[in-house]
Amino acid sequence: MNQPLPEPTLQQIMRMPVRPLPLTRRWRDFIGNLPSDSGWSIQVTGAPGTGKSTWSLMFADEMQRHGRVLYAFAEETHKAGTIQERAKKARVRMSGNLIIPEITDINVLRQYLDSGRYRFCIVDSINTFENATDYEVTSLTKSYPDIGFLFVAQTTKDRKRSRGDGRNEHNVYATFASIRRENARFIVAEKNRYGGIANEFFVFQT
Repeated sequence: MNQPLPEPTLQQIMRMPVRPLPLTRRWRDFIGNLPSDSGWSIQVTGAPGTGKSTWSLMFADEMQRHGRVLYAFAEETHKAGTIQERAKKARVRMSGNLIIPEITDINVLRQYLDSGRYRFCIVDSINTFENATDYEVTSLTKSYPDIGFLFVAQTTKDRKRSRGDGRNEHNVYATFASIRRENARFIVAEKNRYGGIANEFFVFQT
C-alpha cells in the first residue's frame, strides 16, 4: 500500500522555525539570511583577476566562525604561492576550521565530504574539474543537502564561460559577479534568494 503523500499547508510552513547563520553585519547585508540548519548554494563568476578567489577566501574566513570549511583549491598548487598572497590580502585568520587541499577530481572531493567533517564547501574553481561536467559539480548540493556550497566559475573577459554551458546559474540560489573598476575589485549581486539588501561588496584596491 502506498504511503500518503505529505500535504504541508502554507500555515504549517509559516510556523516552521528558520534560523539564519549569525553572520557579521557586512556579510548579512550582502548575502542575506543563509539558513543555519540546512545547506545552501551560491555561485560567483567572473574573468581572471577580478577578485573571485580573494572574495571567496574572505567568505571562507566568515564561514569558519560557524563550522569547518573545506576550500577545494584547484586553480594552482600550494607551492605557486597565490593562495598565500590572496589569504594575506583577504586577512584570513589562521584556524583549524579552514582546510585547503588541492583537489581537481570530483571523486576525491566527494571523499572529503563523505567524511561528515565539513559544514561548508568552497570549490575554486568548477572549471578545473576535468572529469565532471559543471552540472555534476553543482549537483553536489543534492548529494550533501546539509552542506553550504560556494562555487567559483571563471569566465573570459567578455563574460562568456571558459568551460561549460552556464546552466549552474539556474541551479543555485544566489549568483554574484566579480568585476574590476580601474584598480578596485567588487562582487556584485545578480540573483539572490537569500534576501541581501546590499548590491555590491568591496573586495580590495591595488
